Amino acid sequence: MSHIAIIGATGRAGGQLLEEALRRGHTVTAIARKASSLSDRAGVTVKEVDILDATALENAVKGADAVFSAAHFSGIPAKAIIDPLKKGYVCVNS
Repeated sequence: MSHIAIIGATGRAGGQLLEEALRRGHTVTAIARKASSLSDRAGVTVKEVDILDATALENAVKGADAVFSAAHFSGIPAKAIIDPLKKGYVCVNS
């Protein structure tokens, strides 16, 4: 299956995305500010990333087939997520 990166994987929506991705057989990079709340599980790589650290976010999404953001944008400029994703995640259309 695919490898999915989920930004905000410890939140309500991100947690549901994580569970659904695993249920469907995908592997997941779970990206969160406080990743210690995520337990070790098969199919999940946990990355603790401050979303305002562009380099860390860029590196965290490298290798993903798809990226989902469940981060709250209140207080976070959308550009803080979009710009690092453009650099770290390459979308290839067939």
